[in-house]
Amino acid sequence: RIASLKMGTPFFEMTTQQSDCPQKKLQMHILVTDDLYTNRLQAGIVIRSLGLTYEEAVNGEEAIEKLLRNSYDLILMDIEMPVRNGLETTEYIRRHFRGVKRKTPIIAITAHNPGDFFDNYADKGFSGLISKPITEEKLRKIIKKVNTLKKADPKASL
Repeated sequence: RIASLKMGTPFFEMTTQQSDCPQKKLQMHILVTDDLYTNRLQAGIVIRSLGLTYEEAVNGEEAIEKLLRNSYDLILMDIEMPVRNGLETTEYIRRHFRGVKRKTPIIAITAHNPGDFFDNYADKGFSGLISKPITEEKLRKIIKKVNTLKKADPKASL
């Protein structure tokens, strides 16, 4: 892969391309919600490696504030956070937001056994679940699902 790094506002944006094929620019803006800096940093590296943009929130309350002001194609939501955890935040978004923002795909992320938190993540409003660390392979699968559904039905959720 050939990678180029350019200064962007308000964060660095990295684009990648295969040296033997033209670059396909996928446009997706992601909200990464996690209280730990290292987890947000690692997720950001993976997101940028795919040529996508993202913003960060350090807890559920901040994620809600950002969603009030901006739209996202995908939200990665840590389950365990201070102030407002991922379960509470996702339930709030599904109950109090309207239209496209209410249907934004929200992927639960956890370093623990997901079964310790809930049996069926969809019942809590999550669109999917991945375990930490967030890898390029895991994120590619989620993005593929999001894009496939949006092409079939632009108003659809995962």
